[in-house]
Amino acid sequence: MHLRFLIINVVGVLIPVILPCLHLGLIYRWWTSYKRKVDVELCSCTCWDTVFKGTYQETDAPGYKHLYFNVTWQSFLIWFITVVFVILLYECTRYLLVLAYDGKLCHYMTLAVIVSVYPHYYTWWSYVNAWNDDFYEQFYHQALFSFTEICSTFLILPMCNKSRPVELRRLLIVSVIALVHVMASAYDQFVKNVLWRLGDWHQFTRDVSFMATDVITLFVAIFKLRDILPNAQLSLLRTVTYDETMIVIFFILVFGFLVVFL
Repeated sequence: MHLRFLIINVVGVLIPVILPCLHLGLIYRWWTSYKRKVDVELCSCTCWDTVFKGTYQETDAPGYKHLYFNVTWQSFLIWFITVVFVILLYECTRYLLVLAYDGKLCHYMTLAVIVSVYPHYYTWWSYVNAWNDDFYEQFYHQALFSFTEICSTFLILPMCNKSRPVELRRLLIVSVIALVHVMASAYDQFVKNVLWRLGDWHQFTRDVSFMATDVITLFVAIFKLRDILPNAQLSLLRTVTYDETMIVIFFILVFGFLVVFL
């Protein structure tokens, strides 16, 4: 029991630690040859307000620091979203590991959770950069995808427990979100950056990763629907009401409109 508790918590801690290391390691590998080397002796960091160092740091020319931050509302938001995302990632990892130890893990739905790590990590990184750079041109556009991705993951997580009955409407919502993401991504940047080969390498890999995530999630939801419905088409017609169908159509139209104009 103690060994199980130790393994679950250690792995839960390691995942948030390893992800940024992999991310920054890839960035370093890709971009280090294009960037100038920082001279730590000549660096002055004069744009640092040195508030959090108090009287221990001069303000005129603080010199090189590996990490520094200014005391602003943007810094608070960066800290806030980082803490929230780390806690959520830790708790999700622990939840899945407990299910795995208990033999209750649904592998289909777990795959959908695992592939969603990339868009969630991208969300965190995008907001960190937006607040850090005061660049908000794509902020609401990104928020639209981020919010629906978070909703999808929270709907999927309970279905990772195969001892719980799968709710048809949860699967339908997940399917619709994934389908809308696929269509919106194709319109947004995928066709231009990937199919037409007009994007840079980092844009190509980003858009392929987004598309792969949504396609996998969509297929996982469809396969799960086939498992729980003996006759998918007939059962769906009997289960989904006219009002729910209209809501889905309305959601698709509104989401498409926001993607185009945000």
